[in-house]
Amino acid sequence: LITCLSVCVLSAATFAETWTVDDDGLDFPKADYQDIQSAIDGAADGDEIIVYPGTYTNSTAISTVINTLGKALWLRSSDGAEVTIIDGEYLRRGIACVNDEGNSTIIDGFTITHGYADDECDFEEEYTGGGGVLIYASSPTFKNCIITSNTVSGEPLGIRNGFCNFAGIGGGVLIRGYVTNNSNSSFINCEISNNIADVYGGGISSWYSNNTFVLDNCLIQNNEA
Repeated sequence: LITCLSVCVLSAATFAETWTVDDDGLDFPKADYQDIQSAIDGAADGDEIIVYPGTYTNSTAISTVINTLGKALWLRSSDGAEVTIIDGEYLRRGIACVNDEGNSTIIDGFTITHGYADDECDFEEEYTGGGGVLIYASSPTFKNCIITSNTVSGEPLGIRNGFCNFAGIGGGVLIRGYVTNNSNSSFINCEISNNIADVYGGGISSWYSNNTFVLDNCLIQNNEA
């Protein structure tokens, strides 16, 4: 029985993979992907994605650079936030966690900047708000990140299509819960600065009474709503 259990544990551990991303191409250092979203698309729960220095965007996406797709991944930079940038190009938000991500979805060591969200329901899942980061009924963990110079625009719209009632909220980060699924996100060693919201929460907004979130050793400054 002990032998069988040991084999099962070792077999499960072998399924975890490490993937690399390099925006400069696949020559040196050799990487598996050139953009972060493709790496997430190809990864599975438990995998690690290492992103080399560079500026990463997603010109084919409608409203977000990165969607973590509900996967329990460790998405981390190799050299830190100062040199590894997720850039919304003032056209789309930086990161969306909207598929029931848990605390095992870890985003570690990125600058998330120039993100933009408006009051149009053009996001694939019809969620609005959160210029830099949108978290909906999910509980990801952000570590060692700089969330800066993101914008959310628009006026509160009320309920539209069941979802679109959060326009203009959460310039840097919007954390949204739901009646049956709240958010319990964590931000550790993060900076949230110089973000702008038209309505509420220039830096960070938590929008549901039963949400909880942790800010551990974070700097929040120079945000505006």
